[in-house]
Order: sequence, then structure tokens, then C-alpha cells
Amino acid sequence: MAKKNNKKGVFSSVRDWYRKAVLFFRNHNVQFVLGLIFAAFAIFLCSSFISFFSTGGADQSALEVIAGSEIDNPVSNTSGKGGAVVARFLINDCFGWASLLFLPLLSLVAIRLMRLFSFRLGRWVVYLFFCIVWFSLLFALLFGDILEESYVSPGGAHGEYMKALFVEHIGIVGLVLLLVVSLILFMIYISRDTITW
Repeated sequence: MAKKNNKKGVFSSVRDWYRKAVLFFRNHNVQFVLGLIFAAFAIFLCSSFISFFSTGGADQSALEVIAGSEIDNPVSNTSGKGGAVVARFLINDCFGWASLLFLPLLSLVAIRLMRLFSFRLGRWVVYLFFCIVWFSLLFALLFGDILEESYVSPGGAHGEYMKALFVEHIGIVGLVLLLVVSLILFMIYISRDTITW
């Protein structure tokens, strides 16, 4: 009986904590502050991206610091080392040029949280994440080999990995067909007017 009561007590305390957390994040003031944080991060990210495309090559050596080194390497990125690291991570180590779509994504989250406009955020999140993944693969296919020596990876690590994986299994023709078919299916998902016949 004591064990059952202890379990009930734990579950009820977790349930109470969950309810309090939900009520806290549903508060308009809390959501507005979170929206401001998302908006500020979107501006920071925009500055980091713009600076990365212009000064990223010079910052590469400064960011490649040996672990444990105490040498302070200055960077040219307008958002400082943090901005240079975040931009390099999202562009080169993640989704390439498609990472720029994180800017409208963060902006839409901020607008929705601050209740400036009312719209279905979940739908836009799905749309933008599909576009990020799709364009990452497309840019890797089109520009990955051409700009192989560049400090900017067009498709990022994700695009390059997925391109290599698909080319190995279905070839270039299969990858192109996959991109075309997935785009058509996405357009049909967005609007039924995509196919009118």
C-alpha cells in the first residue's frame, strides 16, 4: 500500500508540475517575452549569416582553435565569435544555403508568440522544414562539386550526406526524379489547385 501511495504521490506531483508549466507558458506576457527572444535571435542570426558570407573565409582559421588553447583569435563576423560559430554550424555542418530559411521560421514563431498576427504556425513550420531539407539536397546536387573548395558548403553536411546516400542507391537520375516528385507532392499538399485537370 505504501508503494502504491508513493507512486500516486509522484504521478500527482508530476501532473501538478505539468499543469503549472502549461499555465505559465500560456500566459500572454510570457509568450510576448519569448516572442521577443525569438525575434532578437532571428536578427542576430541574420547578422551572423550576412557576415559569414562576406568574412567567413577569413574567420575559418580563427575558429579552428586547437582544443585547450588559450589563444584569443579575433573574428571579423559582426556578431562576434558566437555568430561566426552558429553561422558556420548551420550552414556548413547542417543545411547549407537552405539554413537561411531559419530566419523566416524564427520570425514567424516570434510573430505568433507576440500575437501580432493570427495564423496556423504548425503548418508553416512543416512547410519551412520541408523546404530546408529539400533545398539542402538540391543545392548539394547542383553546386556541391562546383564549390567543393569554397569555405561555404552549398548543401551543408546534411545535403552532402543525403546526396551521396541517394546517388549510391538510386543514382543521379533517381535523385532528380525524387526531388521532382517530392516537390510535386509538396505542392499538392499545400494546395489542391496544383493539379487542375
